[in-house]
Amino acid sequence: MAKKSMIARDVKRKKLVERFASKRWALLEAFHSAKDPMERLEIHRKIQAAFFQSGFLLLVGLSLVLIIRDTTQLSIVQQLINR
Repeated sequence: MAKKSMIARDVKRKKLVERFASKRWALLEAFHSAKDPMERLEIHRKIQAAFFQSGFLLLVGLSLVLIIRDTTQLSIVQQLINR
C-alpha cells in the first residue's frame, strides 16, 4: 500500500500537469505554425526554459547521485574498487 505522502505527491504532480498543459500546448502550436526560423528558435528556447524550470533535471540529478551512493555501499562494488 502506498504511503500517504506518495499519494499526495502524485496528486500534486497531476495538478501541475493540468495547470501548465494549456501553456505547453500553446507553445508547441506556435512552434509548429511559425515559418521564420528565428521565431521558431525563440519559441524553442521558451519550451526548454519551461522544461528546466520544472525541476525535472534536479530530480534526475538527485536520483543519479543517490543511486551511485547506494551502489558504492554494496560489498561486491567495494571489492572491485579496492582491487
